[in-house]
Amino acid sequence: ATDMAKHFDHVEELSALAKATLNISNPGERVCLLGNIIHAADLSGQALSSDLAKKWADRVIAEFREQAQREVELGLPLTPHMQGLEHELTYMQVQYGFVSHVVVPLWRALSDVLPGVKHLADQAHVNKLYYKDRMETLSMTVNSLGKRVQSAEKLSKLAESKVETK
Repeated sequence: ATDMAKHFDHVEELSALAKATLNISNPGERVCLLGNIIHAADLSGQALSSDLAKKWADRVIAEFREQAQREVELGLPLTPHMQGLEHELTYMQVQYGFVSHVVVPLWRALSDVLPGVKHLADQAHVNKLYYKDRMETLSMTVNSLGKRVQSAEKLSKLAESKVETK
């Protein structure tokens, strides 16, 4: 139930369960629902309050950094989403993508079947907006800094050319 390779199958199963009348006495439907609940629980960190979600994200990102470092040490190819996580912008981009494309769809689908967990789906959406806002703020800062560096480089070259002509 926690295999990420089957994540989108879980979301589809939940969507199908939401469209049908759930028969909890049916062993197949019960196993399906329980498997999906376990999968959602495995991905629940980003459906918690923002402060807890950030702590879970920090822990996962630290684990990813360690894995990337170990891959380098072993001469293995780097896992793409584990590269550059020492930069806050990359961290936020990874979190935003994960929450947007994995966590929110799963919790929305689960809340369609179990309305009592809708508050968790809503919180996952709030956390997604936090990562998006932080990512956009950092992008603007990086772009602004980049423009200042370019201007400084142009001024430096201009100053060097004036010194050389004297």
